[in-house]
Amino acid sequence: FEKFDNFFVRIDILERLFIQIINSNAEGKNEIMLVPEMLNLLGCSEDNFVKLIKTMNYKSYQKENKLYFKYFPVKRKIFKNNKENINKDNPFNILKEFNIK
Repeated sequence: FEKFDNFFVRIDILERLFIQIINSNAEGKNEIMLVPEMLNLLGCSEDNFVKLIKTMNYKSYQKENKLYFKYFPVKRKIFKNNKENINKDNPFNILKEFNIK
């Protein structure tokens, strides 16, 4: 089982869901329309499906009375504080002092 907040999904069901998502996106569009087979596969309501895909970093929206969803990966910012980690006694600091032209 894979845990998504309050939802538990069997791995084989999750794999089949992703295969359906990939196959429904065969045209190369970024948006994926919710089809009833996805709901039947998970055995859940549309509201629970929306909650589940939000925990998987998908955004859902209504378009022409149909539910669509789109994947938005979470971008994590990595902050590096290199100034504190520099060792003053390394040989590269001595090389910086040389004025070579």
